[in-house]
Amino acid sequence: MYKLVSFDVNGVLTPDLTMAKLAGLAGNYDKAVKILKLQTSGKKSLKNTFQELGKLTKDVSLKGSIEYSNKMPLTKGAEELIHTLIKNDCVMALNTTGYSLTMHVLNHRLKINNRLPFDIIACNILVFTKNNKKITERQLMCLIDEYFKYPNLKKFKGIKCNGTIKLNIDKESKKVSFIKKWSEILKVQLCEVVHVGDSIGDSEAIKFVAENNGLGIAFNPNKELQKFIKKQ
Repeated sequence: MYKLVSFDVNGVLTPDLTMAKLAGLAGNYDKAVKILKLQTSGKKSLKNTFQELGKLTKDVSLKGSIEYSNKMPLTKGAEELIHTLIKNDCVMALNTTGYSLTMHVLNHRLKINNRLPFDIIACNILVFTKNNKKITERQLMCLIDEYFKYPNLKKFKGIKCNGTIKLNIDKESKKVSFIKKWSEILKVQLCEVVHVGDSIGDSEAIKFVAENNGLGIAFNPNKELQKFIKKQ
């Protein structure tokens, strides 16, 4: 029985390229899609990708970002899968290059009986500021919590992306590092771990889990990930 399930998000739990959608709020969706396609095909580094994406997302409002994340489409069957895993007491993690803002909103959307489904979130951070002062990650989480209770709070006014992104996942191998760390902390054997991903950015995590007798799932994989798997 699997005890820890690690999910990529873009292309797995949602069909959207969420980072491109957020850049689209600044009118830069097409530019962001081109950059992300280069990254997910292994032709552009994560560091360079997110430097450019940050600039394309500059001045996007926090409230607009939360509203998009709250309405983004979910992959068919994703909600049912998450709720089934909750009932089976699986620990679930979001292990993604997407933004913490979107992940925290997704966690709220998929909760059941007031339980947030994702116990662990490892992702990159889209930096927001108000009056040139950075909003901390804890402050961001509190604001998202408040949004779900009082969506029209005036305190959201003037909070915008400053055009930078803090990288917690700056290379594909970081997803493997997080899986190792979580397994050790939770005292879960690697054969009890699942990782689900869709692009070449998930190749190392899928391979690592599978080689340790866990379950690596290439969900609707892109061409580069398909080629990688065939070589194994």
